[in-house]
Amino acid sequence: MKISWKRVFASLHDAIMAGAAMTFAVAARYGSLEAAPDPKRLALWSGDLEEVVARLSRGGVQIDAFIVAAPEGQKLSLQEFAQTAARLRLPLRRVAPGPLTSGAPSLEDITLEDLLGHPPVALDLQGIRGLATDRRVLVTGAGGGIGSEIVRQVSSFGPRSLALVDNSEYALYEIGQRVATEAPHLSRRAIIADVRDRERIARVVHEEEPAIVFHAAALKYVPLVEANACEGVLTNVVGTRNVADAAVANGADAVVMNLTDKAIKPSSVMGATKRVAETYCQALDFSGMHTCFITVRVGNVLDSNGSVVPLFKRQIGAGGPVTVTHRETKRFFMTIREATELVLQAAANGAARQDQRGRIFVLDMGEPVRIVDLAHTMIALAGLRPEENVRTVVTGLRTGEKLFEELFDKDERTKPSGADGVFVAMARFADLQVLRCAISEMDERALHGRSEAIRAALAEFVPSCRARARWKRLERQGTGRLPCGRSSQYGLAGLGAHPLPDRRVS
Repeated sequence: MKISWKRVFASLHDAIMAGAAMTFAVAARYGSLEAAPDPKRLALWSGDLEEVVARLSRGGVQIDAFIVAAPEGQKLSLQEFAQTAARLRLPLRRVAPGPLTSGAPSLEDITLEDLLGHPPVALDLQGIRGLATDRRVLVTGAGGGIGSEIVRQVSSFGPRSLALVDNSEYALYEIGQRVATEAPHLSRRAIIADVRDRERIARVVHEEEPAIVFHAAALKYVPLVEANACEGVLTNVVGTRNVADAAVANGADAVVMNLTDKAIKPSSVMGATKRVAETYCQALDFSGMHTCFITVRVGNVLDSNGSVVPLFKRQIGAGGPVTVTHRETKRFFMTIREATELVLQAAANGAARQDQRGRIFVLDMGEPVRIVDLAHTMIALAGLRPEENVRTVVTGLRTGEKLFEELFDKDERTKPSGADGVFVAMARFADLQVLRCAISEMDERALHGRSEAIRAALAEFVPSCRARARWKRLERQGTGRLPCGRSSQYGLAGLGAHPLPDRRVS
């Protein structure tokens, strides 16, 4: 039966107007609560929604939906309501903010951002402004999810100039139009360039002379990178090297690199490529050169390119089914705005403490979320019943996919960064010259399409990748030796890796 939300809520209007301090309301099938307990007694049960539903059911009232309401000025914590609605397979709505009138109040959707958003952090706005104000800034991957939000926020801080770099003409056009609308007087340049083209990137950085480089260009979708290992290495490893080296050669003050939690104990090509990129930037930072490298790990970002959220929205809109790879898969989530704010927070902190090199900044992503719970919540938010109106089906883990991600490696020492919402990881570092040799060899193999050799090299570089059966087979065949003649048995130690010492670089 299609729910008439206006009719259902109208039956609750008098109870809410009477001032019951309810943080939720339960709507019955025919828009009437005559068989339910007195609304003021209902408020006493607000600590256990499932018990409320059970009591009403015993009283002969079949629950059709949850409507969340609160007295004016009171903020709601919606996560518990959404989880309960998903468990009970009930739709969920909330009363639109504003004073109640004599008519039935309007209802509005609850968004994922409402549910998965994190508590506000105290941003170091002065430090963030100092990072960008009156300075030349360059952003790679400027048209992507994180990249475009970095552009939007940085443009509000009044940089001297802003260079937007992307290899997608349409994405570059879109973000260029947005900047033109929001910051019409900002000096900007939209540049079509691929980070994999070393000479092109070197020319762009030389012409722009940026003080700050935000490197957000990457291939991030695990199954596609798994199937296109050479392209993953060329973009994520070689492209990062190209941007980093160009920034150093042209005297940039700082390079801010966005990384992923999939770089921790990676089981995929994408994760392994990002771990190599992270290690290279950390080695550059610890080498003591002028350019400061600020490496930031981020979990999954809602509605970013490659996120599961747009896929679920399309599947729900089509009536299902919603596909999940495993019922126990968990991921860290953060909104694009939150992630970008904390990336800027980490960048400002890192740039202000250049005597402390080799650090990796890790965003506080909160608690991981089960993907199947996310699917059920999105179905409930769409006003539908999970597993009744829209089913979820399990498709099986894909190659390279893990049940859960981690933000820190077991060998890393962690501590607060001094910036709200950001932690610091002190990891092992690798010999820079050996790294350069290894990446050059990967570059050559990738350019010649030697995907199996690329997988073998990544397996040698990142020890956790050796757990993959196919890569183990390559090792047994003797095709997995590191470039530069380094032994494979030491993993990162084969690249001259050492524990990060407790010392500072002046």
